[in-house]
Amino acid sequence: MEKFTTTLRGYDKEEVNEFIDKIIARIESMVTEIDDKDKEISNLKNKIDELEKYVEKLKNQSMNDMEISQDIIKKAKDESEKIIKDANLNADIIINECLMKAKKYEIKVNKYKNDLKLLKQKKETLLSGTNRESMVGGNR
Repeated sequence: MEKFTTTLRGYDKEEVNEFIDKIIARIESMVTEIDDKDKEISNLKNKIDELEKYVEKLKNQSMNDMEISQDIIKKAKDESEKIIKDANLNADIIINECLMKAKKYEIKVNKYKNDLKLLKQKKETLLSGTNRESMVGGNR
């Protein structure tokens, strides 16, 4: 949990800005990681397509060779589907983590806004009280 130094007018703006910059950098890193996973998925799909084309060529071979080839392709396809499934799962996890963190930061920002609003109201109350006292004291 990030703690900010308080100043006369709220939280230290530099600390808050640095904290937000860190959040942005982490989210950008996660987006890059998701993009990398998407590229990996695309490459695997291309490999599957190539393997399927290769199967078509093998259909002209003898039955025994065909059975061996199909077994190899099935294993490759199963493995690539497993990798794709894992990559999609990891991407979903990363996205959900980002969304949860973003929601937490949104809640914090709203709390800070409310705190700031309350502080402004207190300041106005204090200033109006001070003005009334100086007016009462000045009339004596």
